[in-house]
Amino acid sequence: MVYVWMFLVFIGSFFIGVWGFCQIVGSIQQAAVRGPVLTTITISIWSIILVATAIAVHCWLYDYRIAYYIGTAIGLLGTLRAGKIE
Repeated sequence: MVYVWMFLVFIGSFFIGVWGFCQIVGSIQQAAVRGPVLTTITISIWSIILVATAIAVHCWLYDYRIAYYIGTAIGLLGTLRAGKIE
């Protein structure tokens, strides 16, 4: 059962990481179009979500924190490799 929970934490953190980091990177890339206020709001919201997820894992799923870190790191690396390059 430990491996099932570890896998679920990994998959969940991967998807939250990919979604959140894509929102942050996309907002930065489109800052000239969106404006500084919307860019700041989007980055702030997704940063809060990512930090809250990390805190939740440390409070309630401490034994699976390594799976969380690995999933989030893979999500970040995948986000940095993809994207608009001008």
